[in-house]
Amino acid sequence: MKRILEILTYIDGGGAEMVVYNYLSHMNLSDFDIDIIAIDKDCKQTQEDAFKNLGCNVIYIPKSIPSRIDFVRRLIKKCRYDIIHAHCHFLSEFYLLFGKMYGVKTRIKHVHIANPEMSSKQRIVNFIEVRLNKIFATHYFACGKVAYESYWGKYDPNNPKSYIMNNAVDIDKFRFSTSIRNEVRQSFDWQNDKVYVDVARFTSQKNHFYLIKIFKAISQDQLNARLVLIGMGELIDKVKEYVHEQGLGSKVEFLGNRNDVPRILNGCDCFLLPSLFEGLPVVGIEAQANGLPILFSDTITRECDITDNAEYLPINDVNIVDWANHATKANCNNRESYAEQVAEAGYSIDIEAKKLFNFYKSSK
Repeated sequence: MKRILEILTYIDGGGAEMVVYNYLSHMNLSDFDIDIIAIDKDCKQTQEDAFKNLGCNVIYIPKSIPSRIDFVRRLIKKCRYDIIHAHCHFLSEFYLLFGKMYGVKTRIKHVHIANPEMSSKQRIVNFIEVRLNKIFATHYFACGKVAYESYWGKYDPNNPKSYIMNNAVDIDKFRFSTSIRNEVRQSFDWQNDKVYVDVARFTSQKNHFYLIKIFKAISQDQLNARLVLIGMGELIDKVKEYVHEQGLGSKVEFLGNRNDVPRILNGCDCFLLPSLFEGLPVVGIEAQANGLPILFSDTITRECDITDNAEYLPINDVNIVDWANHATKANCNNRESYAEQVAEAGYSIDIEAKKLFNFYKSSK
């Protein structure tokens, strides 16, 4: 039985952990013994039970960086893994070094973001990290070609070290349903509302304050507008405060982390994602599978544009009105048809999970 270590930052409902869960939940794990590690947040994290229900072991690692590094070193030395799959952006070079030191044959560095904003100091650190990861990793993974090339350099599909792992989704789970839409809108009392939605961790990357500015412009022209925000994160209290400062408290709903996002999307009318940077956001694929019109910031890779229901707009104060205008005009009367378009574009988890399973299975 192969031992696999999946290294995540958190397992609290964010994009990377959802991608890992989507893949593992669609694979036959009987031949694998999988440990999931994530940084301790002094509480039970959202995805813990989901991973455990798959038969994975969940291990929380210390917050302190020196303690975290030493903990992972000792874990890798003790467990003698066959595969290490590092999804974290920070410290992965140390974990892969330990893998090399202790004889782990397959060591994967997986890039989930593209072109993050960095200071000059951060760019120097990133340059060093990339070089070290190239030395210590045996395989270079990324969620898309843009994410790959922003980190690893030119993508060569013939290079056996290179692997694009699409942020695939469960197509049937996100397929639009009129009956579920009616149930959701009734349960949340949205029957008379035009509902805008964003699913994202409350961090600076996700640009929630800009999103609130967009929604304020929308609500000034559309009295029945409502904004639904799904997720948690360190900025949530500040965003809530900003919402009230803008006089939008009665129009913005904070739903926290949810395990019924596919269901809720049915009840919404437009998805807004003005992120400062992304890799290839899985929520963008999910929204399109559900047939939701979606507005992306133009910093997000065009690889995410897989249906005719996506638009890209710049993120600056001048363009807030444009965002509002495009959002209020967004409409789709044939949402049932989009699930198949997403599957045909290569984002069906049933197909993509088989590829990763075969990779794990055949790794030496």
